[in-house]
Amino acid sequence: MDAFYTKITRADPDDAKKTYTDHTLSKTTKYCCDSFQNHNKKFPSWDYNTGKFTIIDSISYESNTQTPITYCPFCGEKIRYKKA
Repeated sequence: MDAFYTKITRADPDDAKKTYTDHTLSKTTKYCCDSFQNHNKKFPSWDYNTGKFTIIDSISYESNTQTPITYCPFCGEKIRYKKA
């Protein structure tokens, strides 16, 4: 599976001197299997900070821990991340 994304640097609305980077998954990305696509619709797993699909490893009241994945959790196909 090829996951195409765009990397955009944006101005921070709270501080004109700061910026942040956003990795957006392309809508043309074709999922390797229907199970992964359906899962991602119900539980969005794309991380805009890292530009990778993730699984939530742990959750607390303050935050959560996300682990990037390189293989589909349903069919096992390798996920290749490509900048569009």
